[in-house]
Amino acid sequence: MSNHRIQLVMTRLLNDEVLRLRFEIDRVTVLFELQAQGFGLTPGEVDLFMLSDAEMWWWVDSRIAATLH
Repeated sequence: MSNHRIQLVMTRLLNDEVLRLRFEIDRVTVLFELQAQGFGLTPGEVDLFMLSDAEMWWWVDSRIAATLH
């Protein structure tokens, strides 16, 4: 696995609320779009995101926002 690719996708999900909402509703489409944009995730990395807890993305976002205020 490429930590860099995973980090880039995580950064996009954490910084883009619309993308994060879409990811929660339809992960397959969002991951396919990210692949088409050149993120180059491996099948294992795609599985990692497919199996991730959707609440985690919102919890991390809220924790980051709390530290910025």
